[in-house]
Amino acid sequence: AKGAFAKCTLLTEVTIPFSVEEIGEQAFYGCSSLAKVNFISDEDADLVIKTKAFYNCALGELVIPENVHKIEKFAFGGNKNINSVEVYSSSVDFDEGIVASATSAGKVSSCYVEEVYIGEKVPTFDINSTFSGDKNNLVRINVSEKNPNFKVVDNVLYNTPMETLIFYPKNKAGEFVVPEIGRASCRERV
Repeated sequence: AKGAFAKCTLLTEVTIPFSVEEIGEQAFYGCSSLAKVNFISDEDADLVIKTKAFYNCALGELVIPENVHKIEKFAFGGNKNINSVEVYSSSVDFDEGIVASATSAGKVSSCYVEEVYIGEKVPTFDINSTFSGDKNNLVRINVSEKNPNFKVVDNVLYNTPMETLIFYPKNKAGEFVVPEIGRASCRERV
């Protein structure tokens, strides 16, 4: 429910069973000692994580299992310690800035994630919007070799036929040569 555990500052870890269908808006908001969330996954279950559900917690890494199908804006925002995210969801509907902080006007601000791993069953999604922010630290993307939708070459993310460049790290220095495989259409500045 909305705000059910909000500001429980002594809570350090929580386990969410697959039978839970929704984590309410601001459910764990401000749980400043909450460092770990364990999602128990079941492919047949669907989990929705509402706006700011885990906002301003102390989460360090985030694993999004197969049964998480919808994550709303700022759900994991305000967690300056989240530097890696693993995505295993097989049906992705992620709002922009799911791990970003919010400005007072409700706009996407800083995103502290440095590394993203995309699992085998993850379909295409807008990685730029999902991990967006004025301060964007995303420098590494790794993809399961069995994922049919994405491919990483020299830390640049493409769709599998390599027709579309999906993500180029903003702090990647040096020269970049667009591959001649397929046609490349850049969705980010190169």
